[in-house]
Amino acid sequence: MIAGTSLPAVAYIEPQARFNVHDVKTTATSNAGGYEINGFKGVVLGGPFADCLIVPARTSGGQTDAAGITLFVIDANADGVSRRDYPTIDGFRASEITLNPCVGWQGCGFG
Repeated sequence: MIAGTSLPAVAYIEPQARFNVHDVKTTATSNAGGYEINGFKGVVLGGPFADCLIVPARTSGGQTDAAGITLFVIDANADGVSRRDYPTIDGFRASEITLNPCVGWQGCGFG
């Protein structure tokens, strides 16, 4: 990403959260190959063009706990990632992203 060779999109909005960034239902479970991530993210601006996704997922704690959220970088074309792309009212493009399940690389954790 830093070299400018990939186009990331941040996938953080979940329908139940009402813009509370601590309300995360997407889960990441540790396994032998890394983490298995399951969940749904909506209104991912730039999602149709992204080749990687930055996704917060719950690794511990309860659904609305401030601690226990970890950021993952996921290949947007990986198995288990599906997108529904659509135009936004302001002329941009966005996606709904379903992660069912996919493998992510752990970027950094909060808590």
